[in-house]
Amino acid sequence: MAVAAHEEFDVFAATELAVGVTYAEAVERAGSLPVVLAPVAMEMIDPLLARLDGLCISGGPDLDPSFYGAAAHPELGPTFPDIDRFELAILRHAQARGLPVRPSD
Repeated sequence: MAVAAHEEFDVFAATELAVGVTYAEAVERAGSLPVVLAPVAMEMIDPLLARLDGLCISGGPDLDPSFYGAAAHPELGPTFPDIDRFELAILRHAQARGLPVRPSD
C-alpha cells in the first residue's frame, strides 16, 4: 500500500493510503471481492480477519529497519512505523489463522 504525506491546505500534514486500481481489478478477475484495509487498532485485527478469506500485501514505502533489527541505510526512503506495525501484525495474525497470504508481484 502506498503511503504519502503532504501538506493539505497549508495547515497540517496528512497521511494518505493508496492502492492502484489494478490491484482491485486483479482480485476481481480472480473471482474475489477486493477490500482495501486501513490501519485499525490492534485489538480489531482478529475480528477484521474473521471476515476475510485471504490477504494480499500490496507493498509501499520502505519498511522501517528497526522492525528487522537493522540500521537505516543511506538510501532508505520514507518510512511509516505505525503503518508498518499494523501491516506486520495483520500479516502475523493472518498466517496464524491459516489465511492464504500473497505478496504483490
